[in-house]
Amino acid sequence: MDGFGISDLSRNYALRAQNIDLNRSMVRLSEEIVSGRSSDTTLRLNAQFSFLTQIETDLVKTQARADALSEVAITAAAQQSSLERVLEASGAMFETLALFQNDASALTIDTIAERARGLLDTMVASLNANQGGRYAFSGTDVDTPPLENTEALLTDLATALSGATTEADVRALADDFFNLPTGGFATGIYQGAAQSLNAVNLGNGETATLGTRADDAALRDMIQSVAMVAVVDNPAFGIPDGLQRTLIQGQTDEVLNARSEVLELRAVLGFSEERIDRAATRLETELAGLELAKSDLLDVDPYETATALEAVRQQLETLYSITARTQNLSLVNFL
Repeated sequence: MDGFGISDLSRNYALRAQNIDLNRSMVRLSEEIVSGRSSDTTLRLNAQFSFLTQIETDLVKTQARADALSEVAITAAAQQSSLERVLEASGAMFETLALFQNDASALTIDTIAERARGLLDTMVASLNANQGGRYAFSGTDVDTPPLENTEALLTDLATALSGATTEADVRALADDFFNLPTGGFATGIYQGAAQSLNAVNLGNGETATLGTRADDAALRDMIQSVAMVAVVDNPAFGIPDGLQRTLIQGQTDEVLNARSEVLELRAVLGFSEERIDRAATRLETELAGLELAKSDLLDVDPYETATALEAVRQQLETLYSITARTQNLSLVNFL
């Protein structure tokens, strides 16, 4: 039986199809050389995607936890920085009061009161600091600054103290203003929420609490100790010079005691920062492990890929050579 050879048209189609396949392989292998990762996931995993899907799901969840923890760390750092500035201001106030207590003629009452107002303003501004659009000492109401300004505080305090004629009366009224739920501080000065931020889940059964608000007892005591000096020369208060001096001298111990309370707040916050840092390190390790597992699934071997690319290149050269020879065939050349 006579056989039939392959027609020129069929041969051309076959060569063209092989050329397309080799060029696709060339492009794929070139991309993998550059990226280091397989460009054909289906081929790489033999269409078995369950393990890769689980890894990617875990990556998304772990990254979300890491991002949330990063925000918590920023809040903790903002609180720590603010408390540090409050302590610096209170230290300057204590030095001024100690100087006055040792030598009452060294500073005038007006000078001390003015100094106290500046330091109180620093404290209020520190507690009202905004970090990333969030107020760290407003409890759950993070969009609202926690405290009214210094001028409003001193105006309300002077009004609350007006009419008092003895040191005992002044201190009792001041305690009511700052400490009673119906006092001026709670109803007019503190603007934040009554609820503190929830404890943060750090994983492994650990939590961190960043619940300090600007109406915390330690911070109220600090503000009160300085505000009592800042308000002594307020005309609305209207107390005699002798009582002014007595009140100022009595605030030295108050400032010192308040500093101890704020230092304790910073220590507690420091423990929380330490736990947050450990949790962040743990999450970084988890993310690195997941990324490594994903790389093991999808990354290509550079040497094997380069070898395959060279093999494809040689096949293409051979194909081009065959195609050229085929195109040059003719009956004249054959005869």
